[in-house]
Amino acid sequence: MVEQEAVNFEVASSSLAGGAIFLGRESYFLYNKLMPSVSMHLAIAKRYADNHPNDIKDLARFMRGSIEPDFKKNLAEIRTRKEKMDTHFYEKIDSDCIDFPKFFNNAPIKIEDDYWKGYFLHLVADQLFYNDDFRSEYVTACESGIYLYNDYSIITPEILRKYKVAPEYDFYTDKVREYLTNRDGELEFLNPTKVFAFIEKVAAPNVSENIERFR
Repeated sequence: MVEQEAVNFEVASSSLAGGAIFLGRESYFLYNKLMPSVSMHLAIAKRYADNHPNDIKDLARFMRGSIEPDFKKNLAEIRTRKEKMDTHFYEKIDSDCIDFPKFFNNAPIKIEDDYWKGYFLHLVADQLFYNDDFRSEYVTACESGIYLYNDYSIITPEILRKYKVAPEYDFYTDKVREYLTNRDGELEFLNPTKVFAFIEKVAAPNVSENIERFR
């Protein structure tokens, strides 16, 4: 897992659309906000399939869709922040909200396809993670200069075991496996009980219920 260096909020900047974007503290948190880990997204998808067995016909395709927004080149590389702005349909640079109508109005998207169901579930998880459940943990971790990456690596094995996520799927690449590696240590910011409750919360409603809520 890539280590995250400490942040200097006075000079933090990012290249976007060919220009340098200089961000204040609050905008920096929004633009660089961390979303659920790959293991969390896979666990949410697996739990969803367990909860709604008649809704998912192709589990592997659904699971792949659940992590696709974060990767590119057939899951061989992680996306840049600018690319994630596009693949996650964020309203604007410093927004913490996903533009779900824009997602549904995107011509190639067919929500009845298991792949796009997984993709949609990924966006739902991202929207709720920062806005509803883990904003305080994220901000505290940012201010420490550590972020949540270390905690993600530490808790990943427990997540995969608890939700019986297969150790290998056909779509796994070396880059996906890299983000499923674990690190020994003690959790600093994440509470496992809260993480598991979040996974259950996101996986509980069916796609139709989430479409009604977010469309």
